[in-house]
Amino acid sequence: MTHVISQIEDCETAGDVCKSINVLQAIRWIEQAWEAVEPSIILKCFTNAGVLDKERNVVKALAPPSDEDPFSDLEDDVLQGASQLADELSKVVSKAQSLYLKQRLKNAVQKKITDFFNS
Repeated sequence: MTHVISQIEDCETAGDVCKSINVLQAIRWIEQAWEAVEPSIILKCFTNAGVLDKERNVVKALAPPSDEDPFSDLEDDVLQGASQLADELSKVVSKAQSLYLKQRLKNAVQKKITDFFNS
């Protein structure tokens, strides 16, 4: 935002202000926005959406009783495939959480290096 405000005096139109933003600046803004997102917010979203339970485990769909099962005519391999997809989702969520934390650490280190060389 500081960049935009500083450009207002030098630019005649809003379009000129927009043109003054380069890709590197946009990437830095994206990084700052992502850094502002706390992991707890992502976990709350996953929990509220029903993807995770309160203990942060992936929620697996419960099979309805067989007498009310609208999918009873499906073959077992389809149901097994759905179960495998749920297991894969669990792995993906775990990996995403791990990658997110690693990326935050990497970004912090890169910022320290950048700050060191810019000072």
